[in-house]
Amino acid sequence: RGGEYDDRFDNQAITGVDCVAGGAGNGNSNIIKNPSFANNADNWELWTSANAAATLNTTTGNGDVTISSAGSKPFEIQLRQKVALRRGHYALHFRGKADANRDMSFRIIKASPGYNTYFNRNIALTTDNRFIGRYLWFSTETTDDRFIQFN
Repeated sequence: RGGEYDDRFDNQAITGVDCVAGGAGNGNSNIIKNPSFANNADNWELWTSANAAATLNTTTGNGDVTISSAGSKPFEIQLRQKVALRRGHYALHFRGKADANRDMSFRIIKASPGYNTYFNRNIALTTDNRFIGRYLWFSTETTDDRFIQFN
């Protein structure tokens, strides 16, 4: 799509984010800090480019993102958290909804220049708060230079 992403001028809510490590040496623990936003926005960042504007509200126990200016590219608004990964298997899932049906990306990317994508799923959000995923993913390396990202 070209031009402004007008269909992104709505709210989206994310909660219960889990990236559970499993398998050899990884245990079965969630690597996401503050996954249910119980501690407000602690450990979460709402990043916007100079061409976009959005706010993050966590008072509802969700990560509610309100977009006031979407920018021209889908990655210009990102709800994200930096995570440390160990080589091994992960199961990724969360709950999500939007004020109107819309598409969203759920990604694991490099957190430094290059911003390589290691995991990417396009998600069709609806107005129902629903369980999304149980995506299985394998990290081929151990690193603390990754973002879990919604945009």
